[in-house]
Amino acid sequence: MSVIVSGVETLCSKVRQGLQPPPRTPVYHTWGVGDYRARGLRSNLVSEDHFAETPGGFHIFLKRIYRPVHLAAEGQAVGKGEVIACPGSWENGNLWRIHFNGKLLYAGELDDLDAWANFFADQGLEFWAVNLFCSRIYDRYVARKIQSSTLRAVPREDVNVDDLIDIDVKAVLDYVYKVSGGLPIYWLGHSFGGMLGYGYLGLNQDPRVKALATLASPVRLGANGKKGKEARRNQRILRLLGKTDRVFSSAKVLERYFHPNHALNRHIVTVTNWVGHLPPIFARFSIFDPFLFNYANVDPAAISPFVLRIAEPIFPQVLDFFHGMIRTGGFTSYDERGRVSKDFGGNMRNIRQPLMVVLGGLDHVAAPSNVRLVRESYVGDDPGREKDITLVEVAEAGHLDLVVGKKAPPLMRQIADFFLAHP
Repeated sequence: MSVIVSGVETLCSKVRQGLQPPPRTPVYHTWGVGDYRARGLRSNLVSEDHFAETPGGFHIFLKRIYRPVHLAAEGQAVGKGEVIACPGSWENGNLWRIHFNGKLLYAGELDDLDAWANFFADQGLEFWAVNLFCSRIYDRYVARKIQSSTLRAVPREDVNVDDLIDIDVKAVLDYVYKVSGGLPIYWLGHSFGGMLGYGYLGLNQDPRVKALATLASPVRLGANGKKGKEARRNQRILRLLGKTDRVFSSAKVLERYFHPNHALNRHIVTVTNWVGHLPPIFARFSIFDPFLFNYANVDPAAISPFVLRIAEPIFPQVLDFFHGMIRTGGFTSYDERGRVSKDFGGNMRNIRQPLMVVLGGLDHVAAPSNVRLVRESYVGDDPGREKDITLVEVAEAGHLDLVVGKKAPPLMRQIADFFLAHP
């Protein structure tokens, strides 16, 4: 009898072990031609998951979309350079993989060139969708194979803008340059992603970066005399955020436990889940959507899936950086004593790379007047630098629809041609 009981226990133990999933380990996997040939993939593009590691051990998730040389058909472009595409604050790397109808294009849909990542990769520019300032990797943007691995980073609550520019941007550049074998690098940034490019290249003469293109990336958020009249009209919500910060930053207890801006940041995924599941007619009248989109330039049905795919929280100290930028108007960072640490706006005259600046004429976040100031900051006292900066204004575009709106396809072509003109 004991032999039978022992045998049953052994069998049950093996069954239990068999039912347990194997431990997850970090895997860098390529999705593309081999996996999706049955779906009729013709572009010969592939998608890979990569990680750049900072000296402190933080892993930055990169989605690489490109055409390998050995898969390229005759006449298809390959290996013309690396585009590092950095989204803005409260955005993740999905921004660059969204179709203009709001659908996220997965690896089996790389043939569809109505998304920034796929289009640039088809032009022979290897595309790296990156997120530098999400406090976790990521609620909505995570590689399939690492959802439970050690590479799901621990939140870094003490990260500030100086850290992002001095450490994280450099780590991404170093990684991409190494993987590519030394191909030219181009920085593409939306909103704060472009500002990080300004900051890094203003402080570092990095010859690996050949050109910089930004979308809705200002050098100030406040109003400044006549030039700021438009900014004051367009930025009511930003002024409200600034006033709220002044009230709740007056006492440490209020700032730590009751600050509504920080609470909204922490719960941005929950909030956007609620807004994103509303019917388009209701979402259109929410506090966020009219502030972020010009409805004449975007398919209303695309807004909800778009918001549900890209919204992520940012680091608390980065949010405080924006509070300071709204309060003072300057593109600067501050130390613990409130003194200016780095004047990123002033350092822009040190940028040696050609620059293309794109702005939306109906942008309520990065007001056109504040984006136009980029030219002044870049040129400085040297009028000869005017030839190195290109300013493109899309009259009917807002902040986010500058990337996913009806006017985006010509911009993709224009920026790709700009990069390819600077090998």
